[in-house]
Amino acid sequence: MRFPGPYSTCMMKLVYALAVIGALAAGRLEQAKPALDSLSWMSGSWTGTTAGVDMEEHWTAAKGNSMIGIHRDVAKGRTVSFEFLRIEVQKDQIVYLSMPNGRSPATPFPLKEVSGTRVVFEHPTHDFPQRIIYWKDGNDLRARIEGTMNGKAGSEEWRWSPGGLKCPPGLVGVTAAPADGADADRGCRAIPSASRAARPSGSASTPCGASPAESPLRLRPRPLPGSWRESRFR
Repeated sequence: MRFPGPYSTCMMKLVYALAVIGALAAGRLEQAKPALDSLSWMSGSWTGTTAGVDMEEHWTAAKGNSMIGIHRDVAKGRTVSFEFLRIEVQKDQIVYLSMPNGRSPATPFPLKEVSGTRVVFEHPTHDFPQRIIYWKDGNDLRARIEGTMNGKAGSEEWRWSPGGLKCPPGLVGVTAAPADGADADRGCRAIPSASRAARPSGSASTPCGASPAESPLRLRPRPLPGSWRESRFR
């Protein structure tokens, strides 16, 4: 069946307009894909204590398409759980990779959604958890795992305050002034002999990356809801 000339021209214009709209929509979707830098608020050292368990989680800044993390739980002077973590770009998506107690291969949790300072990773077919959630609450970092196991819903939630790695004896945490907008140089340095002699014996270690004035605030634990787990991810 053939249409009159004017009708055919209108149809061609309509098809062309729809194609342009589709291309623009696809471009917007492509641009909307979050970048790893959108998770920069997770970077840093985070600590907390609950039920006698000291918890710490550390995340590097996003660089080279990855963020590297580590988690450790210590109770009664011994490590009861640890975990190697990564968030990296794989092909065209961001993936959270968990290695509880160093188990290999890592369990992947692809990014489901990110909005501001809240991110959700999801692995619907994993036994438990199926979802891992991080978000900022003021200056604190909060985390939650949730899902179902044996048909029952379950979840655990934690709250960590900004903290730092404790420097070993003979070292002190320092922060060098940043230059040209670069990140501050934080880390442990040897205590000068004069300062070491003046330092009281048995004094608390200063967290790496924190000045002595900062350390009381950075090390203050806060009560956390819920119970700790023997291993975060089975």
